[in-house]
Amino acid sequence: KANGGMNGAVRVFQMVMDIFRRFKMDITLDQFKELQLVLLRLGFQDAAELFVDQFIRERPEKISRKDLQVEMPSTKELTVGIPSYRFQLMYAGHLMVRDVDSAFDDRVSGFYPDKWQRDLLDVVDKKESALVVAPTSSGKTFVSYYAMKQALFDNKTIKRSTDRSVIVYVSPTKALVNQVAADVYARYGAVFWCNDLR
Repeated sequence: KANGGMNGAVRVFQMVMDIFRRFKMDITLDQFKELQLVLLRLGFQDAAELFVDQFIRERPEKISRKDLQVEMPSTKELTVGIPSYRFQLMYAGHLMVRDVDSAFDDRVSGFYPDKWQRDLLDVVDKKESALVVAPTSSGKTFVSYYAMKQALFDNKTIKRSTDRSVIVYVSPTKALVNQVAADVYARYGAVFWCNDLR
């Protein structure tokens, strides 16, 4: 903040939120209080109160607000000076977690898939069919790569070509087709047939 930027505050805020989201069921009360203190030092009393409510609601053991009470920090030099909701919208919007029931899934590495993605992974695992239509950057390609991987693995053991799985990937632009084809080739080798239906 001293240099006029909010990068440090954004990083700290992101770290606190990530730790809480990922480990809220495992952290101790004292560890939670430390996270709460970081928010208070940034001046985010509103976020700290929401934090406490969510912690109490989601933990299986009975916890009261009194159990989580912390002293307000006496120093103000780290205070951002705006409410947490405004801070998130102005400086950390790209880090906001969408409320789409993201959760751990051992079939995925690097991120927590949304509920609809986990449902689609289940469809693929059951060898059922699905048509996926969703907005740009919502995670469709990730699911299609998973389906491709499963189909290629299964197809290795199937002798008759008519019994093999087929993945149809439709794209609105030739550029995206080329990008996806390059990604598939990089991941799995020359294992696909591509047809330009213009």
